[in-house]
Amino acid sequence: MAANHAFISFNSMTSVCQSTTACGTRTAVDGWNVHKRWLGAFNATHVDEVPACDGPVEAGERYVNTCATQVTVNGVRDIQTCTSCKPKYAFVMLKGASRTGRCLEYQPASGVKCADPNSDREFDASTANGRICTKYLEAQLLLRVDSMQDEGAKAHYASVMGGYFGYAIPKCRVRKETACGADGSCDVQKTVECLKVCKLAAYGSGHSPWPVSNCAAALCDGEYGRLACDGAAMME
Repeated sequence: MAANHAFISFNSMTSVCQSTTACGTRTAVDGWNVHKRWLGAFNATHVDEVPACDGPVEAGERYVNTCATQVTVNGVRDIQTCTSCKPKYAFVMLKGASRTGRCLEYQPASGVKCADPNSDREFDASTANGRICTKYLEAQLLLRVDSMQDEGAKAHYASVMGGYFGYAIPKCRVRKETACGADGSCDVQKTVECLKVCKLAAYGSGHSPWPVSNCAAALCDGEYGRLACDGAAMME
């Protein structure tokens, strides 16, 4: 793809490939497929499918415990030059030009950080030519299990029934990345992972994090386990 081109068109019949900065129309000719360049990270932990690495992660608890691979940027290797993270951490891009960032822990309160895809400087909304923003949190949802009508679902969630108001609490890791170009068009990639489902022990203040009991990771599995984090997938 040519530099700064956002769209690529490939014809599977002729093997012709073209790229452009904008895609206003699509040809009706057979064989053409149009794809848009994704500026964000490859997945929740890796900036690229094969992340760059120019040596072992620098010694120090802040790096070794979170960062899986790291590179040198302008002669510096630090907490913002990770290219992939260990499984429990979210990759958050901070240096867009070098495609590096931090590995941050999922927390009940969401965090949001942004980077300029064309710069390694600290993000400045007043001058950025596009942006890549990452939201990360451990969402805690209210899932009413006591009134489920499906017998299979009732059997699946039996261990967390009988909680306060009939609710169970799924705990879900959510990473949402939004990449916007200079023209203002944006694309979104979201990863949602169910960690465990618990019984609601008390309603407390009415807001998460709630007191819970009987937590089980196995309740995230199978046909009915997918119900646990559906709300987070839709709304976060």
